[in-house]
Amino acid sequence: MKTWAAVSWILQHGSAKFRTIGTEDSPGTAIFSLTGNVKNAGLIEVAMGTTLREVIYGIGGGISKDRAFKAVQTGGPSGGCLPAQFLDTPVDYKTLSELGSIMGSGGMVVIDDTTCIVDFSKFFLQFTQQESCGKCVPCREGTLRMLEILERITTGKGKMSDIDDLLLLAETVGSTSLCGLGTTAPNPVVSTLRYFRDEYIQHISNRYCSAGSCVGMFELVIDHNKCNNCSRCQRGCSFDAISGSRDEGFLILTESCEGCRVCLETCPQNAIEVFPVK
Repeated sequence: MKTWAAVSWILQHGSAKFRTIGTEDSPGTAIFSLTGNVKNAGLIEVAMGTTLREVIYGIGGGISKDRAFKAVQTGGPSGGCLPAQFLDTPVDYKTLSELGSIMGSGGMVVIDDTTCIVDFSKFFLQFTQQESCGKCVPCREGTLRMLEILERITTGKGKMSDIDDLLLLAETVGSTSLCGLGTTAPNPVVSTLRYFRDEYIQHISNRYCSAGSCVGMFELVIDHNKCNNCSRCQRGCSFDAISGSRDEGFLILTESCEGCRVCLETCPQNAIEVFPVK
């Protein structure tokens, strides 16, 4: 649709005028679905060469709740994740590709410091693995093996050799898959290992998730000094992981908790706290 719109505009105004928009190598405009932890999410169109900072802080209004920016993924599920050091990077095909990301389908997902980068990359790999048609072995089996490794890491069962295995699988999947989905599927994992390797090492060596979002690496605890025993947490828990009564008080059963955080979101007293498990 974007191509047809551009063709129509070029026929009316000429190619020379079209090339005055954007950059020399990437003329015209880019359309993105700006989403994630930004104040103003939505579908946007900007001239090629506009910086990520201008998009995220200018159009997007900055990070939700004024939290710290952590990364932006461009290009959809197969796009790479770029950290804060690249906020002044111009958005164009060549520059994003050199940094390990893509223009792709025009997705732009912004995350803040409450997001676990390992879990974030796993989320997108889950999508591409499910979307694999299964025709070629590298994509069908390679993405599945990568996903299994990420599952281990985010549940505190990873080992240091998993990082090398991920990179080896990513190289194989990316270079030998038959279609574009397979060749770009490893991008989220490769880019986050490139820029956020420390978080992977934290998960593996210390069994620690700094964002407190990987189940098995954090626990939810009720602060009884704040709790008014309204029972909303217990009523909202789908896993029967909260015991007690309004008379006796409530306790979160760590062994039964699935980490969905519904209790955290529904508590009117902000009496539930997240503690990393080291």
